[in-house]
Amino acid sequence: MKRQSATLIILFAILACQVIPTPPPLKSTPPGIEPPDATQGAGRVPLSPSQGTSNPASGTAASAASAPGEMPPFPYQAGGPFADIEMPSWEPDQPYNQDLSYPVSPGMVSNWEVTAGLTTRQRAFLAQNGFVVIQNQESQFNSIRDRVSDRFGQPYYLTSDAVYHALHLTLDETLAALEREELRRRMVAVTQATLDEVQSYIPLVKDTFLEEDTLLAVAYLGVGLKLFDPDVSLQPDLEEAIKPQINQIMAARGVQSSALMPYFQDDYKAYKPVGHYSSADLEAYFRGMTWFGRVLFRLQGTPPDFVTSRLPLIVTMALRRARLENGESAAQEWARVQEALNFLIGPSKDIGPFEFSALMDQVYGPGVTVVGLTDISRWETILSLSQQLPITDINPLFVPSMSDLENERGWSFMGQRLSPDGFILQSLVFDKVSTLGNKRDLPSGLDVMAALGSPAAMQALEKAGQTAYLNYPEQLSRLQDSLRSRTQTQWQNNIYNIWFYAFMAQVGAKPDAFPAYMRSTPWAYRDLNTALGGWSELKHDTTQYVKIPETTNGPNPPSSGPAPGYVEPNPAVFYRLSYLASTAAAGLRERNMSGVFSGKASNLANLLDGMQALGEHLKALGDIAVKELKGVPLGQDDYSLIQAPLGPAEERLELSKKASQSGVGYASQMPPVAEISTVSGAGERILHLGLGRVKRIYVLVPLEGKIQVAQGGVYSYYEFYWPRDERLSDSAWRLTLFLTPPDPPVWNENFVLADGNPVDVLAFRSGDVYKITQAGAGLNLRLEPSRNAGVIQKLEPDEYVTIVDGPFQAEGFTWWKLRYELSNGDSLEGWAVGQPEWYQRAWGQ
Repeated sequence: MKRQSATLIILFAILACQVIPTPPPLKSTPPGIEPPDATQGAGRVPLSPSQGTSNPASGTAASAASAPGEMPPFPYQAGGPFADIEMPSWEPDQPYNQDLSYPVSPGMVSNWEVTAGLTTRQRAFLAQNGFVVIQNQESQFNSIRDRVSDRFGQPYYLTSDAVYHALHLTLDETLAALEREELRRRMVAVTQATLDEVQSYIPLVKDTFLEEDTLLAVAYLGVGLKLFDPDVSLQPDLEEAIKPQINQIMAARGVQSSALMPYFQDDYKAYKPVGHYSSADLEAYFRGMTWFGRVLFRLQGTPPDFVTSRLPLIVTMALRRARLENGESAAQEWARVQEALNFLIGPSKDIGPFEFSALMDQVYGPGVTVVGLTDISRWETILSLSQQLPITDINPLFVPSMSDLENERGWSFMGQRLSPDGFILQSLVFDKVSTLGNKRDLPSGLDVMAALGSPAAMQALEKAGQTAYLNYPEQLSRLQDSLRSRTQTQWQNNIYNIWFYAFMAQVGAKPDAFPAYMRSTPWAYRDLNTALGGWSELKHDTTQYVKIPETTNGPNPPSSGPAPGYVEPNPAVFYRLSYLASTAAAGLRERNMSGVFSGKASNLANLLDGMQALGEHLKALGDIAVKELKGVPLGQDDYSLIQAPLGPAEERLELSKKASQSGVGYASQMPPVAEISTVSGAGERILHLGLGRVKRIYVLVPLEGKIQVAQGGVYSYYEFYWPRDERLSDSAWRLTLFLTPPDPPVWNENFVLADGNPVDVLAFRSGDVYKITQAGAGLNLRLEPSRNAGVIQKLEPDEYVTIVDGPFQAEGFTWWKLRYELSNGDSLEGWAVGQPEWYQRAWGQ
């Protein structure tokens, strides 16, 4: 690391003249904070007392424990699953016994008329394969349900796509509320307290080796604090010293050397808020966490140009000693934030304050002061021991090849998290696979799904020539073996991983316990598309935390009950996502991250309730999927669950509809499905994952003793490379989709057929309620199903009738027996022709 000092020396001269208060006496760490279990949470070198040593030369990281009166141990908790929440499971125990004989004759399908808008080729594909997806672009998943099922009474097919999307909306909202109500305020307090503590060291280190590093620590923390809270008041000279760095971050102009630390290079486009970070407070949180996550202080290099900074020692000591305004330990609060993020996203694999705390206790002793850190020989011991700590697994620093990471170790204050997809992607590019003359710089989403066991992804990679790169098959096989060998407990150790556990159930080969259409090659590609769509939304939700790999009022009118519905029969997906939702809610509450503080109303607390309810809903849907696979008929309660709103966003929309009808004026809209996320970069290009509007799927399913066409929604998934300097936001992506949409993946042709349009067909069903339309004014209710029968009542627009019998074919018409309620409480029953335009299905609005 080349040293730069002009700004910092000036800053030192000014700050050294300030009156710095003496640090308060150290307090003991609150009880109940244990070192992490290396198998559960952080994946670290073990640091428990039984595994440590007091010998600085032994090469083993020591315990952070301390004797009474010495510096308190560094507080930390490990993440992991909850003993009191059990993941529902399903194992196939019998072959599926309701398979159709393909191709299915249209005459065998009771509502084949709903396919009238499809092309001849699409109808043939549906009959041959049991399903078809058309490129029709719909606004929302729930809008398909509302139109198909509620308005027209046709069977609804609840896809796992719709469930992933509902969970994405709920998680995204919950993360935003968590960051706004809990994490930002905690990080502001921690950073302010740590900065104050470091500033108190300035008079003590004047004219020592720590002088410049202490000033750098002040500036480093000052930048973080100013990003977290742009309105915070800093000392004028500190404010002036960090202004160039703040301006560089706000300008977000791509890869540059840091204004504060010229030896450090970063992609400042990464500081541009994306996703839900559009409000002022969350923009500030995003930039602050990005600064503390991306700035890495390397722990080795080649002298004389490189000199390792002792900033990690100084900041770690200050964090341990600092106290918040309420007297609590800053380290305790830092640990709470880390633990919440470990639980949600997974551990950081960067070295940080926790590891350095243990090394400092081992080498310097628990009672060391800042003056004691000037010992050069002990600092060299720290650097030597740090080489046994984990390497930086994901490359955010533009190293030339993956082999350069094998010795890459660095310290960060709030390291970004290691994710399974990040590791997969970085394991399948140069120089883990391919050669210098034939480099594979950028990976594909297909790599992730192939590693998770998708036969369709593997086939698509082979057709694209991606498996021909040197070492690719061997490297992918190792990844597949590693992922298959993970136990359920290992998959449950954080919320992010549970998503991937669901993806494995989504894309894996299906045994004969599943319907034939789900065992087919076209469905395998549809499963691939679904998992990639869910992955894109997961990346969108967690973009802040996960490293991106780089190589360079009145009575209600009568209404019908729920129309028939069918759940995509993949119970394991629903059960795993159910566990995810329930665990996320319980885990945040257990970690005191429920948003209840200072007596203020909490949106987060409400969202956690919604997350818990969604988990229960998904569990019930998984149970319905099991019934379907066993051939158990579904009932009205099942139909109600299938068509109930999924998650808080859809529930608010339903409340909005009811409120607007009662004149309250409450309004709610669903967020657009179309979103963009970034997953990998190389040189001047970035791999983007994009979602478009919703496509419609038609599936032949057994319902009510008949074969019926059920309709639902699936993702429109895109992935493409884009110039780094033109990284897309959600709004820019939506405009691109409208003006110049990219081509969908080539492998879409295996299950998506071009052209065709949905046709609305009103279903007449016994027990359903209908409202007479203007076109049906004067409709005759007759004694018998005949135009010669006597007229009992003439029906007028906006009057309601209930079907009680039928259909009956007579005189070239389809007749239905209707019940009409009179104003005096009596009712009439008679027959009327079932002309669709004369009726509108009444549904629970």
